[in-house]
Amino acid sequence: MHYVEGNGGQREAAAYFNVEITSVRKWVRAYLKHGLDGLKRKRTHTSYQEKLRIVLTTINEKLSPREAAARFNVSDSSVVRNWVNLYKDYGPESLNTRRGTTKNVKKKAESNKVANARPPEQMTPEELADELRYLRAENAYLKKLEALVQSEKLKKKRK
Repeated sequence: MHYVEGNGGQREAAAYFNVEITSVRKWVRAYLKHGLDGLKRKRTHTSYQEKLRIVLTTINEKLSPREAAARFNVSDSSVVRNWVNLYKDYGPESLNTRRGTTKNVKKKAESNKVANARPPEQMTPEELADELRYLRAENAYLKKLEALVQSEKLKKKRK
């Protein structure tokens, strides 16, 4: 309200309230777009349908994450950026998760990539060599991991 009422510029408001100017800018955008409701803390879960609508609008209208956050009253532009990245990298189903479960989405997407790999007959010699190197490294890693787990179990039994 301080800035919006004409009491100096955004820099002066930031200095007055001892906050970063980016915070003032975010607050001003939220207030101008949504009034006082735009400044209230939001503790609600955003539904899958709403996330998808926000992401598709952001992409189709070429909005920046800041613009989308202001338009849809999302608490922070990084949230919108994360949703857009998940959508682009892993598809729309990746938005159907709660906070902290994006790792599972990424693992599922990675396993789908392996399942959807081309048959060896359709791969170039370079692709086959790359896959062989990768599989050998993965195999060696898993063997070391299993040996470490067995070693830890033996240590526990001895104690």
